[in-house]
Amino acid sequence: MEGNMNRKPHPNIKLFISQCGLQSFQEAVYHGVPILGIPFFCDQKYNAKKIVTEEIGLHLPFHEVTKETLLTSINAILNESKYQDNKRKMSALSKDEPQSPLNRAVWWAEYVLRHNGAKHLRSAALDLAWYQYLLLDVVAFLFLLVAITVYI
Repeated sequence: MEGNMNRKPHPNIKLFISQCGLQSFQEAVYHGVPILGIPFFCDQKYNAKKIVTEEIGLHLPFHEVTKETLLTSINAILNESKYQDNKRKMSALSKDEPQSPLNRAVWWAEYVLRHNGAKHLRSAALDLAWYQYLLLDVVAFLFLLVAITVYI
């Protein structure tokens, strides 16, 4: 994703029509492009709600898409100043970082070296047996419980 954020969008892009996937949402916010969200499922509806709440675009349910609703939504986003103002604010917020991602990666690599591998950050999941990691012991117990209940 970092590579996509570094690429500048074409200067003629005035609006992004999106299915509201998380990465698309983040890229549009980062580059300050207002969004017309047409979500289909899962997190897309949440992201569309966020677009409306932050006033950086509009949500158009896919079952309501017609030529008229699409044109009305596009014109509203392009002609209402609140979307242009809010997209700039959200873009500035997403770009404001205490350090660049490269500097952060270097810092964490040096941190691990300074602390001999930083074992305190190691996930306990790495020490689980494969059947515990896949929760097969829990599944076996539940299966046994159901089998005993059915048998009785």
